[in-house]
Amino acid sequence: MADGKPGYIAADAYSVARQRGRMQGGYPPLVFKDTEGNIVLTANKGGIGRHAILIDPQGQQVGAIQKKGISLGSKATYLFFDGQNNQIGQVMLRTGNMGMSESIQLQDPQGGLVATATGNFMGFSFEIYDAQGSKTLAKIYRDTQQKQQQGSGLKGLLTSVASSAIGMMMGAYKIEILEKTINDMSRLFILELIVVLDEMYQPKQGTAFGPGAGGFKI
Repeated sequence: MADGKPGYIAADAYSVARQRGRMQGGYPPLVFKDTEGNIVLTANKGGIGRHAILIDPQGQQVGAIQKKGISLGSKATYLFFDGQNNQIGQVMLRTGNMGMSESIQLQDPQGGLVATATGNFMGFSFEIYDAQGSKTLAKIYRDTQQKQQQGSGLKGLLTSVASSAIGMMMGAYKIEILEKTINDMSRLFILELIVVLDEMYQPKQGTAFGPGAGGFKI
Protein backbone atom coordinates (compact mmCIF):
# COMPACT_ATOMS: atom_id res chain seq x y z
CA MET A 1 0.00 0.00 0.00
CA ALA A 2 1.08 3.57 -0.70
CA ASP A 3 0.09 6.23 1.88
CA GLY A 4 -2.12 3.63 3.53
CA LYS A 5 -4.14 3.09 0.36
CA PRO A 6 -4.56 -0.29 -1.35
CA GLY A 7 -2.71 -0.80 -4.62
CA TYR A 8 -5.79 -0.61 -6.81
CA ILE A 9 -6.43 2.93 -5.54
CA ALA A 10 -2.83 4.12 -5.26
CA ALA A 11 -1.75 3.27 -8.82
CA ASP A 12 -1.88 5.82 -11.63
CA ALA A 13 -1.44 3.27 -14.44
CA TYR A 14 -2.69 -0.27 -14.90
CA SER A 15 -2.49 -3.13 -17.35
CA VAL A 16 -5.56 -5.36 -17.67
CA ALA A 17 -5.83 -8.77 -19.33
CA ARG A 18 -7.98 -11.87 -19.24
CA GLN A 19 -6.46 -14.64 -17.16
CA ARG A 20 -5.39 -17.49 -19.41
CA GLY A 21 -6.15 -21.08 -18.51
CA ARG A 22 -8.83 -20.23 -15.98
CA MET A 23 -12.58 -19.99 -16.41
CA GLN A 24 -15.02 -18.75 -13.79
CA GLY A 25 -18.70 -19.11 -14.53
CA GLY A 26 -17.84 -19.75 -18.18
CA TYR A 27 -15.68 -16.66 -18.61
CA PRO A 28 -12.03 -15.84 -17.90
CA PRO A 29 -11.43 -13.38 -15.03
CA LEU A 30 -9.91 -9.97 -15.75
CA VAL A 31 -6.64 -9.30 -13.91
CA PHE A 32 -5.50 -5.75 -13.09
CA LYS A 33 -1.78 -5.12 -12.51
CA ASP A 34 0.18 -2.01 -11.54
CA THR A 35 3.25 -0.80 -13.44
CA GLU A 36 5.47 -3.17 -11.44
CA GLY A 37 3.43 -6.18 -12.47
CA ASN A 38 1.72 -6.69 -9.10
CA ILE A 39 -1.86 -7.95 -9.23
CA VAL A 40 -4.05 -5.33 -7.56
CA LEU A 41 -7.52 -6.53 -8.59
CA THR A 42 -9.32 -9.46 -10.18
CA ALA A 43 -12.76 -9.14 -11.75
CA ASN A 44 -14.85 -12.31 -11.58
CA LYS A 45 -18.33 -13.16 -12.74
CA GLY A 46 -20.76 -12.23 -9.99
CA GLY A 47 -23.35 -14.33 -8.25
CA ILE A 48 -27.09 -13.73 -7.97
CA GLY A 49 -27.89 -10.06 -8.41
CA ARG A 50 -24.32 -9.11 -9.36
CA HIS A 51 -22.93 -8.84 -12.87
CA ALA A 52 -19.29 -8.93 -11.78
CA ILE A 53 -17.32 -8.52 -8.56
CA LEU A 54 -13.86 -7.03 -8.03
CA ILE A 55 -11.57 -8.81 -5.57
CA ASP A 56 -8.30 -7.50 -4.09
CA PRO A 57 -5.20 -9.72 -3.58
CA GLN A 58 -6.37 -10.52 -0.03
CA GLY A 59 -9.61 -11.96 -1.35
CA GLN A 60 -11.79 -9.08 -0.19
CA GLN A 61 -14.57 -7.79 -2.42
CA VAL A 62 -13.91 -4.10 -3.11
CA GLY A 63 -16.45 -3.44 -5.86
CA ALA A 64 -19.33 -4.86 -7.85
CA ILE A 65 -21.28 -4.23 -11.04
CA GLN A 66 -24.94 -4.87 -11.67
CA LYS A 67 -26.66 -4.65 -15.02
CA LYS A 68 -29.86 -2.61 -14.90
CA GLY A 69 -32.66 -4.29 -16.81
CA ILE A 70 -31.84 -5.52 -20.31
CA SER A 71 -30.01 -3.95 -23.23
CA LEU A 72 -32.35 -2.03 -25.51
CA GLY A 73 -30.88 -1.94 -29.00
CA SER A 74 -27.68 0.07 -28.73
CA LYS A 75 -28.27 1.16 -25.10
CA ALA A 76 -27.31 -0.42 -21.79
CA THR A 77 -27.04 0.75 -18.17
CA TYR A 78 -24.82 -0.61 -15.40
CA LEU A 79 -24.81 0.18 -11.67
CA PHE A 80 -21.45 0.38 -9.87
CA PHE A 81 -20.88 -0.42 -6.17
CA ASP A 82 -18.08 -0.26 -3.61
CA GLY A 83 -16.98 -3.10 -1.31
CA GLN A 84 -19.80 -2.39 1.15
CA ASN A 85 -22.40 -2.63 -1.63
CA ASN A 86 -23.01 1.12 -1.60
CA GLN A 87 -23.80 2.40 -5.08
CA ILE A 88 -21.08 4.80 -6.21
CA GLY A 89 -22.58 5.58 -9.60
CA GLN A 90 -23.94 4.24 -12.85
CA VAL A 91 -22.90 4.16 -16.49
CA MET A 92 -25.12 4.64 -19.52
CA LEU A 93 -23.68 3.28 -22.78
CA ARG A 94 -24.77 3.96 -26.31
CA THR A 95 -23.08 2.52 -29.39
CA GLY A 96 -23.22 3.99 -32.88
CA ASN A 97 -21.97 3.45 -36.41
CA MET A 98 -22.35 -0.34 -36.18
CA GLY A 99 -20.29 -0.53 -32.99
CA MET A 100 -17.49 1.69 -34.28
CA SER A 101 -18.08 4.44 -31.72
CA GLU A 102 -19.46 4.77 -28.22
CA SER A 103 -20.95 7.51 -26.10
CA ILE A 104 -20.64 6.85 -22.38
CA GLN A 105 -22.11 8.83 -19.49
CA LEU A 106 -20.73 8.31 -15.99
CA GLN A 107 -23.34 9.41 -13.45
CA ASP A 108 -23.69 9.63 -9.69
CA PRO A 109 -26.26 7.35 -7.98
CA GLN A 110 -28.95 10.00 -8.49
CA GLY A 111 -28.29 10.21 -12.24
CA GLY A 112 -26.30 13.44 -12.23
CA LEU A 113 -23.56 13.64 -14.85
CA VAL A 114 -20.04 13.45 -13.38
CA ALA A 115 -17.97 12.49 -16.43
CA THR A 116 -18.21 11.39 -20.05
CA ALA A 117 -16.20 9.00 -22.19
CA THR A 118 -15.93 8.56 -25.93
CA GLY A 119 -14.08 5.98 -27.97
CA ASN A 120 -14.10 3.58 -30.88
CA PHE A 121 -14.21 -0.17 -31.33
CA MET A 122 -11.35 -0.79 -33.75
CA GLY A 123 -8.73 1.08 -31.75
CA PHE A 124 -10.31 0.59 -28.32
CA SER A 125 -9.10 4.07 -27.50
CA PHE A 126 -11.22 5.84 -24.88
CA GLU A 127 -10.81 9.14 -23.09
CA ILE A 128 -12.72 10.05 -19.95
CA TYR A 129 -13.54 13.74 -19.47
CA ASP A 130 -15.00 15.75 -16.62
CA ALA A 131 -18.67 16.73 -16.78
CA GLN A 132 -17.80 19.95 -18.64
CA GLY A 133 -15.67 18.10 -21.19
CA SER A 134 -12.77 20.44 -20.54
CA LYS A 135 -10.36 18.14 -18.69
CA THR A 136 -9.15 14.62 -19.55
CA LEU A 137 -9.30 12.43 -16.43
CA ALA A 138 -8.05 9.13 -17.84
CA LYS A 139 -7.22 7.22 -21.00
CA ILE A 140 -7.99 3.60 -21.82
CA TYR A 141 -6.51 1.85 -24.83
CA ARG A 142 -5.59 -1.58 -26.16
CA ASP A 143 -2.24 -3.05 -25.18
CA THR A 144 -0.59 -4.79 -28.13
CA GLN A 145 3.07 -5.03 -29.11
CA GLN A 146 2.05 -4.59 -32.73
CA LYS A 147 0.76 -1.13 -31.91
CA GLN A 148 4.36 0.08 -31.80
CA GLN A 149 5.10 -1.22 -35.32
CA GLN A 150 2.13 -0.20 -37.44
CA GLY A 151 3.89 1.99 -39.98
CA SER A 152 1.88 3.95 -42.54
CA GLY A 153 -0.31 3.38 -45.58
CA LEU A 154 -2.24 0.18 -46.27
CA LYS A 155 0.27 -1.99 -44.38
CA GLY A 156 -0.08 0.21 -41.32
CA LEU A 157 -3.87 0.08 -41.53
CA LEU A 158 -3.90 -3.71 -41.80
CA THR A 159 -1.49 -4.00 -38.89
CA SER A 160 -3.68 -1.67 -36.85
CA VAL A 161 -6.74 -3.83 -37.54
CA ALA A 162 -4.81 -7.00 -36.67
CA SER A 163 -3.52 -5.43 -33.46
CA SER A 164 -7.04 -4.44 -32.43
CA ALA A 165 -8.28 -7.98 -33.14
CA ILE A 166 -5.50 -9.49 -31.02
CA GLY A 167 -6.13 -7.03 -28.21
CA MET A 168 -9.85 -7.80 -28.35
CA MET A 169 -9.27 -11.55 -28.17
CA MET A 170 -6.81 -11.28 -25.29
CA GLY A 171 -8.69 -8.56 -23.42
CA ALA A 172 -5.44 -6.61 -23.03
CA TYR A 173 -5.78 -2.95 -22.03
CA LYS A 174 -3.87 -0.08 -20.50
CA ILE A 175 -5.33 2.53 -18.17
CA GLU A 176 -3.67 5.87 -17.42
CA ILE A 177 -5.06 8.14 -14.68
CA LEU A 178 -4.13 11.63 -15.85
CA GLU A 179 -5.97 13.72 -13.27
CA LYS A 180 -4.26 12.82 -9.98
CA THR A 181 -6.73 14.79 -7.84
CA ILE A 182 -9.77 12.58 -8.51
CA ASN A 183 -10.96 10.79 -5.39
CA ASP A 184 -10.71 7.09 -4.56
CA MET A 185 -14.28 6.27 -5.58
CA SER A 186 -13.72 7.92 -8.96
CA ARG A 187 -10.69 5.66 -9.51
CA LEU A 188 -12.74 2.59 -8.59
CA PHE A 189 -15.45 3.86 -10.94
CA ILE A 190 -12.96 3.90 -13.84
CA LEU A 191 -11.69 0.38 -13.05
CA GLU A 192 -15.22 -0.97 -13.00
CA LEU A 193 -15.88 0.73 -16.33
CA ILE A 194 -13.10 -1.42 -17.85
CA VAL A 195 -15.02 -4.57 -16.90
CA VAL A 196 -18.09 -3.29 -18.75
CA LEU A 197 -16.10 -2.22 -21.82
CA ASP A 198 -14.45 -5.65 -21.95
CA GLU A 199 -17.86 -7.26 -21.89
CA MET A 200 -19.02 -5.13 -24.80
CA TYR A 201 -16.31 -6.53 -27.06
CA GLN A 202 -15.91 -10.06 -25.82
CA PRO A 203 -17.38 -12.10 -28.69
CA LYS A 204 -20.32 -14.33 -27.98
CA GLN A 205 -20.09 -17.33 -30.29
CA GLY A 206 -17.67 -15.29 -32.38
CA THR A 207 -20.23 -12.91 -33.85
CA ALA A 208 -22.01 -10.51 -31.54
CA PHE A 209 -20.71 -7.16 -30.37
CA GLY A 210 -22.27 -4.24 -28.56
CA PRO A 211 -23.69 -3.65 -25.05
CA GLY A 212 -24.20 -6.98 -23.34
CA ALA A 213 -22.95 -9.04 -26.28
CA GLY A 214 -20.66 -11.24 -24.19
CA GLY A 215 -18.44 -11.17 -21.10
CA PHE A 216 -19.86 -11.27 -17.59
CA LYS A 217 -23.44 -12.12 -18.52
CA ILE A 218 -25.80 -13.41 -15.86
